Amino acid sequence: MKVKSLVLGAYAISCVAGPATAACVWEAAPSFPAGDRRGAFAVNQSGTLVAIGGRPFIGGESASVHYLPPGGTAWLSGQPLGYAMMQPGAGVDASGRILVFGGWSFDDTGGGFFPLNIGFEYDVSTGEG
Repeated sequence: MKVKSLVLGAYAISCVAGPATAACVWEAAPSFPAGDRRGAFAVNQSGTLVAIGGRPFIGGESASVHYLPPGGTAWLSGQPLGYAMMQPGAGVDASGRILVFGGWSFDDTGGGFFPLNIGFEYDVSTGEG
């Protein structure tokens, strides 16, 4: 059987998929430490849910990363990104690494939002690789 989870605001869905059927159950998830997140991307890395980027930014300059281990009752802080990043794409490769790419950032001097042409490996303990 394969276990999958998805974070949507304050709710998480856990699914157990067998060969012929799938059963999903909605569960209340803990709130994010700084309140609601906007423009973040979430991945499931071996049962740990990881929310990457989005607002609110840390000190107005860096995107936060939070993760929720299996059975966890509170989101933990991962290493923040080195810049503000909203709506990135992300996934977990066959080796279990989190890969982050694209998204948007902004120029706080009045230049507005601009697309990011970047990609990197991310680890919740060490940050960008």
